[in-house]
Amino acid sequence: MIGKDRKVKFVISIIALIFIFSNLCLANISEPLINNDWVYFALWKLDANGLIDDIFISTRPYEREEIAKTISNLIEKINNGNISPSPDELKLIKKLEKEFVYTPKLARAKFMTSAERNVNSKSSLSLWGAVNIQPTDYLTLYEEVDVQRGREIKGKEGITASQRINKWKWDYTADFQKAYIRLHNSRFSTLLGRQTLFWGPSHSGSLVLSDNSPSFDMLMFQGKIWNVKFTSFSSVLDKMWNEHGDPPYRYLANRFLSGHRLDWLVNKKLELGLSEMLLYAGEAQYMDFQYLNPILPYYANQYNSNLDDNSLVSIDAIYRPTKKLKTYMQFLVDDFNYTDHDPNALGYIFGIYLGDFINRTDLLAEYTRIDTWTYTHLEPENQYTHYGWVIGHYLGPDADQILLEICRMLNVDSRIKATYAFKREGTRTVADRYKGEDYKRMKFPSGNVQNEHRIGLKFLLESLNGLQMDLSFQRIFAETSSRNEFGFKLGFLLCKN
Repeated sequence: MIGKDRKVKFVISIIALIFIFSNLCLANISEPLINNDWVYFALWKLDANGLIDDIFISTRPYEREEIAKTISNLIEKINNGNISPSPDELKLIKKLEKEFVYTPKLARAKFMTSAERNVNSKSSLSLWGAVNIQPTDYLTLYEEVDVQRGREIKGKEGITASQRINKWKWDYTADFQKAYIRLHNSRFSTLLGRQTLFWGPSHSGSLVLSDNSPSFDMLMFQGKIWNVKFTSFSSVLDKMWNEHGDPPYRYLANRFLSGHRLDWLVNKKLELGLSEMLLYAGEAQYMDFQYLNPILPYYANQYNSNLDDNSLVSIDAIYRPTKKLKTYMQFLVDDFNYTDHDPNALGYIFGIYLGDFINRTDLLAEYTRIDTWTYTHLEPENQYTHYGWVIGHYLGPDADQILLEICRMLNVDSRIKATYAFKREGTRTVADRYKGEDYKRMKFPSGNVQNEHRIGLKFLLESLNGLQMDLSFQRIFAETSSRNEFGFKLGFLLCKN
């Protein structure tokens, strides 16, 4: 009886929280920085179909003001008769217009009930809530909380001595994934706080900076001049144990990450991106002010100062040879072999996106390869991870993957996706270091290679106000075993004036 009473009290508490969030009447609760799946789908489709050419599509999250300006320009072109979108494209444009151009002052609460079944079946009630206060047109304060059951506390891809969240009763956790203050105008913005970042043209993952790891506590600057966008940030990472000396001396290393990115819209067909990252750490290490410098080249500074932190460089490109066809690539250099002593540590993504190759149906084909020692470092504290998750692509090192996806738009609020992925994964992980192996004789992937096939089907209902649904099924074929994974999420998005 005691256990049942506690569960009843917990459910009552969750329901109370839902009513609290649903009756918040502050300012516009719409997210200032967009991490929304349906928005990405709509913008990628319109971009591939040649309707928009003035948004930096490879740098996410997108700014709300940036999307609003793009959609306003697109509607002006339609009204002037310069372009003639199809009926389905026009519906997507109208939906984006309603969300971003004519956004009223709203209080929103989103609460989701979810039931998931896999190896360990669990069903749960989850809650998402946010507060957005905008006292002036140039100042935004935003915070959101996500309450879930069964969330992983630490990643399994690397090692860490930290954790950001603790479990409550019945395996529940609450994570403040985003919380920041943002100053902004039409050209420049400054953000102080917690936020996710994604740099790259791929729809499935980024080699240099992705949403695979938890969000970063950071200071970020962004600026736009003509057809060029610049981003610079510095963040604090999790702590990690390391040791040096003989006998070994063990210490707790402080870890930091800084990054630069330059986006250039060359013309309507070509978009280029250049990214540079630096992860540095140490026992008495603090945030280095030289890496707050938004125009300091990290690699050149490392070379001049004879430092050996973890520096990565990435270039990416999108090319649209014709309407409804988009090709893209990303190339990552973690380590490059100059002296013929050490192996290269590189990453590659090549992909195509074909919009409406059949009416309302899009096709995505992508290949990703990440070399054996990419994201690793001779100093364990400099491994490219955050709370145990790789900061780059979710595949991690020593792996490659072929991905095929067909997405059919049923109507403006719903779509269905069918996916197939073939992954090869070697034995090396991000925690492994190069120790003089004869890499020229090694095959890729290395060691005992594990092959995996995934076939999936997903249905999404994403309305602006009202019912939300995410229904998915995956069949996974591995060499040692096969399994099914089911996912079901049902929610309601409430908007109030």
